[in-house]
Amino acid sequence: PLELSSAASDVYKRQMLPEALREVVGRRLSRLGDDVVGTLRIGAAIGPRFDVEVVEQVVGPGADVLDHLERAEAARIVSDVGDHFEFRHGVIRQVLLDELSTVRRRRLHRDLVAVLEQRWASDLEPHLAELAYHHVQARSSDAASWCARAAAAAAVALDSRATELSDQGLEMLEFDQSGDVGLRADLLITRALGVRLTGIDAIDDAKRAYEAAVEVGDQKRIAEALLSVTVGATADDEAGQRYLICLDKATGNELWRAGEAFSKHKTHKNNSFASSTPAVDDDRVYQLWHSPEQTSLIAYTHAGDEVWRYELGPYKHGQGGATSPIVSGDLVV
Repeated sequence: PLELSSAASDVYKRQMLPEALREVVGRRLSRLGDDVVGTLRIGAAIGPRFDVEVVEQVVGPGADVLDHLERAEAARIVSDVGDHFEFRHGVIRQVLLDELSTVRRRRLHRDLVAVLEQRWASDLEPHLAELAYHHVQARSSDAASWCARAAAAAAVALDSRATELSDQGLEMLEFDQSGDVGLRADLLITRALGVRLTGIDAIDDAKRAYEAAVEVGDQKRIAEALLSVTVGATADDEAGQRYLICLDKATGNELWRAGEAFSKHKTHKNNSFASSTPAVDDDRVYQLWHSPEQTSLIAYTHAGDEVWRYELGPYKHGQGGATSPIVSGDLVV
């Protein structure tokens, strides 16, 4: 798994390990010799698990990388897991990284970026998050744009990591001070989409995305920002209230909300109590609320006034409800 650390002060953050533990690990590593430790540092920069061929490409010709890793395996520093090696403990990897200077660590990630981009050139899409990670660690001038690409792909895949990747990109953009308003708008849009995927109220994030898109003056970005939340549903778990919320697409301001009480019940960990997406036609807004006690299909005017509701009976399912209504002719399905 990737470690998307915060870049607020510095991309890499030295972990607080007990000095005695650091010394014990350091002594174990020093017995292996500088060549082996150098190879292990490259692996540590790649991640908890690393590909031997990638390490060999970074090291270059002349070094027997496999011999180095086999010696490290004999010393119980790494384990052979097929076509990869992995560190037996995160502390070992941490000590290897901590002993690198900031400049050397960034250069190492820069070298990894060059190798990995060439290695995956024919199909970058599955590796965007990993490439973004190394660009961020290298503090490359392209770090923010790589984060934007990775965040956009995560949002399309309904992966809530879109928020974290967008935050990384925004921090890199601030560090770079390039003033790229278009890239900032893209990152705020994917951030709002990522927040929405978590089931958290995304109105404030959508407003920031919309304002950034308006600053750029790009109609496509404005539309994408509005799609992150227009008429939407959200839930206040503690208060036992679910809301249908309507925003002014020109300003992002809330126009109205319609609340519906509910009692908390079992759902899937990635589900919320307001997963259903409302449907809209020329005259009405239609919302479906699920609960083990009752499932309600409710129609509202565009001003938020309830017009009618149908009670469809209990919805008893361990994963919770997420069915959304659709309008087909004069029917709501």
